[in-house]
Amino acid sequence: MAETRPNPEPSSGPLHVQNRRTARLHPWLLILFVLNFATLILAGVLSNTVFADPGPIISLIWWAWLLQLIASGAFLIWRLSRPPRLYIGPEGIKFSNGRLQVAYNWSEIAFVTIATRRHLFGHRPTVCLRSLDNLGPEVVFAQHLSGSPSTLPFRDQATGWIVVCNIDQFGLPAAHVQEALAHYAGPRMRTGG
Repeated sequence: MAETRPNPEPSSGPLHVQNRRTARLHPWLLILFVLNFATLILAGVLSNTVFADPGPIISLIWWAWLLQLIASGAFLIWRLSRPPRLYIGPEGIKFSNGRLQVAYNWSEIAFVTIATRRHLFGHRPTVCLRSLDNLGPEVVFAQHLSGSPSTLPFRDQATGWIVVCNIDQFGLPAAHVQEALAHYAGPRMRTGG
């Protein structure tokens, strides 16, 4: 499947972007992989040098670490093979990340904005929206929200805004996304956040 890249200049057409396959890994994925690999090597060295006869317990621990390393590598490959996608068009906003796919119709959205949210590794621009008050939590897209800010999309309990996605994960300037939102959201677009 060919990867859709945004135009270098903003346009009034629908915005459909996908994360580049060469995009940087999340730091926690890289840390997980490195720690698992280091513990595997350490366990292998300890079981072969320190203990003349490693015994069943050390061998069991070594095999458990090996399986954990394989599982972490498989998860990393699966995560990289399903890059997140963002679509902003006349129907609304669509975001997919792995198996999760959510669609936000303009008729269900009261406000949409690009907010700068603080993260562990700095500030990141994010697409945030607020649903209409009369729709409540039974709205279809509200059922797919995560309770944790580490998994997108999620509802920020402090403000009530739904954080859809981080813009910088697509390697795209926030101006492109802001122009597409302003074009399709119309009066629903709010600045700042």
